[in-house]
Amino acid sequence: GGAPGPIDPATPRAQRALAAAFSERYAPEVFAALERRALDAVAASGQPLAAAAQQPTPPPAFYQQLLDRLIAEQPVSEQTLAQLASRRGEAVVAELTTVGGVAPARVVLGE
Repeated sequence: GGAPGPIDPATPRAQRALAAAFSERYAPEVFAALERRALDAVAASGQPLAAAAQQPTPPPAFYQQLLDRLIAEQPVSEQTLAQLASRRGEAVVAELTTVGGVAPARVVLGE
């Protein structure tokens, strides 16, 4: 297997994982309130609710919003950002000097 790819909030497995991650970070009660609000909004709009084993579920857009919020509010330290930048730079240099065919002497990794 290669890289897992982006999260697809339309899949039940991703929805369960997002619900669990959101509940863990913010509290199950917060997730339940947001889910109820999303279900009420869908019911009020007249759109059919997705039902899995008689349990209605919010639309994929609800889970996309959860994912967006989890990502936006993920704390990342300056040290972690610096490490990420360094690794990204090293990966670019490696790609340029191997696949790209650029002479290593011509590539300098900045700070």
